[in-house]
Amino acid sequence: MPLPIAVLVSGGGSNLQSIIDRIEQGALDAEIRLVISNKAGAYGIERARKHGIPTLVLSHKDYPNREAFDKAMVDAMHKHGVTAPEGAVIMPGSCASSPRSCSTPSPAGSSTSTLPCCPASPVFTDKATPPTTA
Repeated sequence: MPLPIAVLVSGGGSNLQSIIDRIEQGALDAEIRLVISNKAGAYGIERARKHGIPTLVLSHKDYPNREAFDKAMVDAMHKHGVTAPEGAVIMPGSCASSPRSCSTPSPAGSSTSTLPCCPASPVFTDKATPPTTA
């Protein structure tokens, strides 16, 4: 059964495209169930739509605090079948933007997981808190 994943994008989505390509080639047993962006004009959203992948734009400005924003993301992922422990969230490029984002805390402690197709991409389950940039 393919791993259900959600991918967070904020720009061109070149890492998203790499994941799509790996899935289509059969090199990655996963299904992208949702692409979320904080920018309505991110080309990554268009890439997802071209492949029939559901998309969602969420701006943190629309929420009173980070916790409410994070909850909205997790709720959207659950709605699309990305749940722990079977699902994962891929955050391409987040290590480049903030070294702290490579450590993703979870209720059981802090850990970082990676997928073979994108070794610099941390993932977290629905019970983990998405990393924040400082």
